[in-house]
Amino acid sequence: GADVGNVSLQYYNITLDESNLLRDAISYARDAGMLLVAATGNNHPQLGTVAYPARMENVLAVSATNNKDAFCETITPTTCTFVSNYGNETDLCAPGNQIYSTWSNGSYTFLSGTSMATPHVTGLAALVKSYRIELTPVDLEHILIASADDKGPVGWDNHYGFGRINAHQALLTAENWSAVVLERD
Repeated sequence: GADVGNVSLQYYNITLDESNLLRDAISYARDAGMLLVAATGNNHPQLGTVAYPARMENVLAVSATNNKDAFCETITPTTCTFVSNYGNETDLCAPGNQIYSTWSNGSYTFLSGTSMATPHVTGLAALVKSYRIELTPVDLEHILIASADDKGPVGWDNHYGFGRINAHQALLTAENWSAVVLERD
């Protein structure tokens, strides 16, 4: 019965059976009306590699930026504590470096990675869905993409995707939503 789902995990070398299992689970969720949002993954040695399940069809793939909207592509003490994966499957980005989060034993700590960026997108999708409950997963995906702040080269790119999410603009877009076609360069 959930409308959105967060998938903050990463797999790279999966078998055909594992791929089919993931594909079936994603199809089941999508057919049930759920938008799945997944992390592109972190620190993969082969640049341009998006992890499973983010690289699969019907999953919104999220890369990560730092607090200055810069893509986390190198590890430095002042900019990013990890490297965000990216690639042709990247749809959106969100802050993922040094995010204050819950931790074990009821404590809190700063964490980094695309698994910290993905919940921002999932939460925004849930907010938009609560504002317009009739929206489909495709509508939600397109609203988040259409309302994102373009970063990097103009238009879609494989680091930022269509851009960094913008909650205010997403709600404004949802208010007057009518379907649009979005294309990658």
